[in-house]
Formats: sequence, structure tokens, C-alpha cells
Amino acid sequence: MFVQSFGSGSCGNALLVEHGDASLLVDCGLSPRNLGKALSTRGTRLERLDAILLTHEHDDHVRGLAAARNHRVPLIASEGTALALGLPRSLVQHVLFHEPIVCAGLEIQAIATSHDAAQPCGYSISDGTARVTLLTDLGKTSDACAELMAGSQLIVIEANHDLQMLKSGPYPEHLKRRVLSALGHLSNDDCGAYLVRCLGAGSSSRTIWLAHLSATNNRPSLAVRAVQQKLVSSRFPHRISALPRREIGPTWQPMGLTSVAQLGLFD
Repeated sequence: MFVQSFGSGSCGNALLVEHGDASLLVDCGLSPRNLGKALSTRGTRLERLDAILLTHEHDDHVRGLAAARNHRVPLIASEGTALALGLPRSLVQHVLFHEPIVCAGLEIQAIATSHDAAQPCGYSISDGTARVTLLTDLGKTSDACAELMAGSQLIVIEANHDLQMLKSGPYPEHLKRRVLSALGHLSNDDCGAYLVRCLGAGSSSRTIWLAHLSATNNRPSLAVRAVQQKLVSSRFPHRISALPRREIGPTWQPMGLTSVAQLGLFD
């Protein structure tokens, strides 16, 4: 497998997963123009994708959906997400939580998440050897998918805000309450605590990408440090980094992490 982030945060989310000749996107929250630019760096185009996996219907996850529908790209989503987006049955395959499907040679398992959307989910994707699990936009965690997390070599997980920055920051009170609610977003500390519960002392190092960082209520260094401090007791050092919001991010393959600096690609 090959994995690369094309953007992470309220400006737009998209994660590319390649396996052999197959390519999937998890979310398509970039503008069609920027999504096309990002895909071109991998020598592909939107219409060549085998499928787009949708986590939920919020605009920062589906901004490029109209272009994908115009190209008849197959879509994978929960029934609630598909209904909220008005997706035609001819284009979408519904996923059931904890019942994997196979697409382009990859096993895909949807994971229920807690967010203010119709039927949001994360995804765990495996080629039979390596596994990547993505969980973003969740106000609370569940240990139901701890086994999938523990079996993943790459974990993409939300670390949205620093608690003190959020509480003392400029957001109005109603928005602070939303972010802090069980249907909101995961803090740095809660992200780290959840990883500790899932990974424990661990038997190997993982690559952990911290996703969906708030531009107002977080900093990459704060997020990484908070998660590192929670995981300090792990027997093996994990490779932890914060995904850039607007730029193409790092790449990952089962042998390890390769950094890619392509800043300024997007408008």
C-alpha cells in the first residue's frame, strides 16, 4: 500500500490509498481544481479512481463530490451519509459497520464514529498484509475498534484542539460547546489517551498522523507533544506527526514514512 494526505482540516480533507494499479480516496473535501492538482502528482485523475470512501456529509469532506459524480466515480458510504447527500443508488455502495467489503483488492471496514452528522464513520483498510485506520471528526472514542487500531501500521486520527486554547480562545460559547460535545471533535489529550488504550505497551512502532487540527485552537507542535507524552510508556517509539492543513502531506508505505514537501501546490 501507498498512502498520502492531500489535506486535513476544515479547509478540506482527502487521503489517497493506492494498492498496485488500484487507487481510492477517503473523502474528497478539496475543490475540484485542487483535487485534480493533487491527483496529478501521483500521475492519476479523478475519473481513474476505483472509489471514493465518504466519512460523512460535511462540506470539508465532500467539496469535490459533484465533480466525482460527473465522472461517475463509484462511491462508498454509510446509508445515512448517502441519504444526507442525496446520492443515487447507481453510484453508491452502502457499508455496514463492522462488516467489511472488498474494493479493488482491498478489504474495507467502516467504523462508527460520534459526530454531528447523519451516520458518520471512519475506515480501516487492509491489503492482507498492512492496515491503515482513519478516524477523524469524532467527539468521543469507542474501544469497539481497538483491535483494528492495534493491528494498524498507519493510524490517521483526529487531534483537533488543545483544550486550554479552545476554552480561552475566540470561539463563541455555543461553538465551544459543540466542539467539546460528544458529537464534536477530539482534543489532543483525548487522542493520546485513546491511542494508549488501543496500543498499550505495543509490540511494534506505528506511524501516527494527527489529523484535522484546528487553525485557531491548536498548533502542530502542541498536538504532537501531547500525544507523545501520553505514549511515553510504550516499549517502542511511535512515529508521530501532524498533517498539514492545506498542503500535500507525507507519504506512507509499509516499510516506513517518507516525507514529501510540496508546499504551495494549492491556491
